[in-house]
Amino acid sequence: MTLRPRAEFQTSLPDDGIEDETDFVEFPGRNVTEAIATMLSGLGYDVSPPIHAAEHGWELDVRANGRRFWLQITRMDELNCILVTQDMTWRIWRLHPSHAEFLTQLDAALRQDGRFDEIGWYRNWEDDTRTPHPVVAD
Repeated sequence: MTLRPRAEFQTSLPDDGIEDETDFVEFPGRNVTEAIATMLSGLGYDVSPPIHAAEHGWELDVRANGRRFWLQITRMDELNCILVTQDMTWRIWRLHPSHAEFLTQLDAALRQDGRFDEIGWYRNWEDDTRTPHPVVAD
């Protein structure tokens, strides 16, 4: 089984970046991050408020049943976003949900929400194999 924990997708949510005359005061993507946080909360995860990560966009800390996942959402332009996930769990034994289950649930939630489309998953950014699902059987 191959996990593809990075995604590119498009969103119809408006660009919400805040700029002054010289630079960004708040980088865009907070509304996308809030939408994803709401999805994950609805799935039973304990989700942090969005964390501003400057030019990297926004981050979320997600927890469930002893597991911890980190997400970073970067708004690239008017339509396109990048999502990076990482399993941050220190483990001695198998805990649920697994990273694969988490990614599968996140993918399903994104696809059910009409504000997100063109969702493709990658193993890493050098990998040119885009798949429609984050977990691929080998």
